[in-house]
Amino acid sequence: MAYPVEVDYAYDDVPSTLFDPTRDTDESRNPTWSHKDRLNRCTVSAALGSGAQGIVVASSGNHGASAAAYAARAGLRRVVLASAGAPPAVQSFLDAYGAVVLPVPEHERWSLMRQIVDRLGYHPVSNLTAAAHTGHAFDPEGYKTVAYEICAELGVPAQSGGRALRVSDAEMAAARAELAAGGLWAEVSSAASLAGLRQLAPPSGEGALVCVSTSSGFKDMDVGTNPLEPLSPPDWATVAGRLRAAGISLA
Repeated sequence: MAYPVEVDYAYDDVPSTLFDPTRDTDESRNPTWSHKDRLNRCTVSAALGSGAQGIVVASSGNHGASAAAYAARAGLRRVVLASAGAPPAVQSFLDAYGAVVLPVPEHERWSLMRQIVDRLGYHPVSNLTAAAHTGHAFDPEGYKTVAYEICAELGVPAQSGGRALRVSDAEMAAARAELAAGGLWAEVSSAASLAGLRQLAPPSGEGALVCVSTSSGFKDMDVGTNPLEPLSPPDWATVAGRLRAAGISLA
């Protein structure tokens, strides 16, 4: 017979430095592994509401993959104006969702997109000019759900504001490594929020700080470019050499 174990923790004796108050909202849990799913649930709904037969999007990344997924679910045709150098994971997403992918130079995207809108009546779910990012009127309706979830999870209103920070590639790489050490693999650009936080003085007072990790590490350009090197010969001496090279003591 099993009996429950009752454990009482002496929380007053725990040093305040033991727990990091920083939280991370992991947007890679969305259907296409990025925060763009939040807005495309709204933009594709707008396309349906307008009576359009399809959607068109100019994107070589998360937005294009997400728009294609939601359009497929809605039964709409989907055209993606992308670059030939899109991340491999994004190309696989677009193929899976049956999108018509048109690789074109970036500076040609918007004029071609406008022609598709004018000639076919497709609903644009991204900006029609280079002056805005994403740029659909319903975008904020999707993005604001991040704040709703933070409020529901932590029990306090999510607050924004402050100042912009510039982070380097090296700082984002370090932040990504920090997230990976905690079991979360993020796209390099997705670690920008944590990289910015680490530039600031340690937080004071009560309450959590929430960093938004926008996308999965599978979306990075270098995914799949480092194939495994087979052990040769596959014996203990070779294994021991690899372990020592990784800093693992065999003593």
